[in-house]
Amino acid sequence: MTIAERALSAMRGAEIPMSFPLGRAWHVVTTSPRTEFSVERELLNLGFDAYTPRAKFRKILRGHVSHEERALFVGYVFAMFDVEREEWFGPITETDGVRGILSNNQIPCRVSAGEIERLRRAQLAGVFDLTHPGASFAEGSAVRIEEGPFSGFIAKVKSATAKKRVKVLLEFLGGRTEVEIDPSQLSAA
Repeated sequence: MTIAERALSAMRGAEIPMSFPLGRAWHVVTTSPRTEFSVERELLNLGFDAYTPRAKFRKILRGHVSHEERALFVGYVFAMFDVEREEWFGPITETDGVRGILSNNQIPCRVSAGEIERLRRAQLAGVFDLTHPGASFAEGSAVRIEEGPFSGFIAKVKSATAKKRVKVLLEFLGGRTEVEIDPSQLSAA
């Protein structure tokens, strides 16, 4: 069998539409529950970019308070690979704890890089930290607005509420304006 015949044979299983975007992208790997962190570690060891959003919880056991980190999305890890140019199927699906790759007609579903970046910023901002009331931005600290109409502006934190909203003071049009923003749209300045 020639290389061309093997390529045609391999393509018969799943046709990739011409409109399918090329290049590396984030995809969703499904895992067994509570194996997300070990799967992430193994995918990183295999050379893939991998990310598992984490949430922090308070745990009270016999009167003792401790903090626990768990996967935000139980049973899911994000992995970056190029569907057409990288050897990904075997290495990922044969990893301990992996159940499969979320796909549509045998084509792995993509997740936008912007969504992954928003999750990372939200995690860094403490949005998923349920161990402390209020958001993680301290009053008076400088923050950079990453999204929305004020994207790129530097503001000063006025307050952070338990509902995970941050009030910032923004120098705008010669005056100070108070704006309430979701912490996932902020980063430390």
